[in-house]
Amino acid sequence: MKATTKTKIWLSTILLLAIATLSANSQNLRQTDDVDVLMNQVYREINEGGNDGMARLQALLDDNQQANWRHDQQVRALALLYFAPNDNKSQHKSKQLQQRLSASLNTTLGEEQTALQLSRMFEEGTLVPEQPKMAFSLLDKLSGKATFYREANYELACRLLDGYGCQPDVARAIQLLIKCAETGYKPALRELSLACKEQGLVINDNYLQFLMREGNHYDNLTRLKNGFIQVETNGKHGIIDRDGNTIVRPIYDQPVSFEAEGLTEVRLNGKYGFINERGETVLQPRYLAATEFNEDLAIVYDDEGWAIIDKAGNERLIDDFDAIRAFSGGKAIVTKNKKKGAIDRTGKVIVAPTYDDMGDFACDMAAVMKDSKWGYVDSSGKLIIPCRYDNAQPFVNPKKPFALVTYKGKEMCIDKRGKKRKP
Repeated sequence: MKATTKTKIWLSTILLLAIATLSANSQNLRQTDDVDVLMNQVYREINEGGNDGMARLQALLDDNQQANWRHDQQVRALALLYFAPNDNKSQHKSKQLQQRLSASLNTTLGEEQTALQLSRMFEEGTLVPEQPKMAFSLLDKLSGKATFYREANYELACRLLDGYGCQPDVARAIQLLIKCAETGYKPALRELSLACKEQGLVINDNYLQFLMREGNHYDNLTRLKNGFIQVETNGKHGIIDRDGNTIVRPIYDQPVSFEAEGLTEVRLNGKYGFINERGETVLQPRYLAATEFNEDLAIVYDDEGWAIIDKAGNERLIDDFDAIRAFSGGKAIVTKNKKKGAIDRTGKVIVAPTYDDMGDFACDMAAVMKDSKWGYVDSSGKLIIPCRYDNAQPFVNPKKPFALVTYKGKEMCIDKRGKKRKP
């Protein structure tokens, strides 16, 4: 009976401790959630005005409340402190907290990772205001230290090449990349190959050529504007990121170039399909031809003929044409018997293919050519401005649309009625 009582007491003690631990963990979780909410408020106030959130954040940090926060929350708090209000008292307080929080993060997260996370926040502008110059400054300061941080110096070299937040400095970037390459950091070897190719530089040093070959197992590299890198090996194409991680395996017949709308067409064994920016196949390669996605629609062609397709793969068959361009301004330009026209998003013909040439729609107008002269049709397909110009550019400036045209050798601006106007 006594043993049973002791057992009950022991179990009750364990249960109480477990409840207390769960309660403490739950409290910590609520606190970190509240911190995210507070920092979102600070971010809004920085953009829209106000300092109540910053004052509360500083009070929490002054009370050493960040001890229970995640590392990413601590780094974000440090980043937000850079945007303290302009009065001297707040700025002085902010700098004190910056120094203390920075020292704590350097101890737990490491000096390099702290600087990298801070700089990426400043450059991306999603969690704190975008400040590319501040991002560059953080990495530049770290580069001057006795310890060589290869990941941070690699990031700095990339910014020096891109000129994002700084003046482009190819010579310094190359030097940094070489130092990173000598440590065996493979992303630097790939970036070094790209930089030399883009700048037309030839590295004659056999040792550096060896380094570049060892770190680069691809036949060709091409940098894309969005930071990805096109790769080619054995005539097949794919995508890697700047760290060398494979995003799209090199299996496709033609270069892969990620599109702004999140899907891009690829060709595999002569058939077209679509992948997303993670390299995942969204629409299987089964089409004989395809345009890129634009305005959430693409044009595809298979044995059944032409179709409009959305990102879910839903198809709508349309009339038979010789060729179709990607959607622009809600219309797609079609070709039939060497004549141009246009269809709308449903596939309905709104400009009969009777023109010798035709430009994309902009400001609900499109330039059309007949008998070597240009005019304009509206979004219903009606010829609004007769074909009388030697050359015609697309309409611009939606609020007060105008287009640049050439008439009898003279350039002029016209409005949507064909009247001359100032740009």
